[in-house]
Amino acid sequence: VTSARHAMRFDTFAMIMAFLVCCLPQGAWGLVEPLRSVTRSRSVVTMSGDDGYGLVGTLARQGPVPLVVRVTQPEKYENSVKVYMAKERCSRTEAQGNMDAFFANENDWTFQKLQERKGAAKVDYGKLPSIERLALTAVWALIVFGLLGKIILYGW
Repeated sequence: VTSARHAMRFDTFAMIMAFLVCCLPQGAWGLVEPLRSVTRSRSVVTMSGDDGYGLVGTLARQGPVPLVVRVTQPEKYENSVKVYMAKERCSRTEAQGNMDAFFANENDWTFQKLQERKGAAKVDYGKLPSIERLALTAVWALIVFGLLGKIILYGW
């Protein structure tokens, strides 16, 4: 009886999460369309043969929010990267890093870009974090998701 109750709780939680990820409007969670005035670009911009990075790179650099955008809205993500590459004349890795940072926190990214225009140091969003930072993030994720799983499965 207990395991059936816990399975039912987990199924309910999974359904709620699936609804939140799939059914919320595009503006939810601050995922506002970057560079709104630009229409879809079909042209491919490449510089120096840079292929960018994959899903794990997105997760490691900026966390789960840009990863969700990249997986659930691939056209939006690719268009944003291509437009940024064309506008800033930069590599794909730099463009992906900037768009990942934008999707992770639009306000901080915009503020940083404004500061860079005023002469502040340029942030390299395409740079992979250090091994120590990745290890610390992994440990925290294990602790948080372990506790969250325990609460979901066994309650308080």
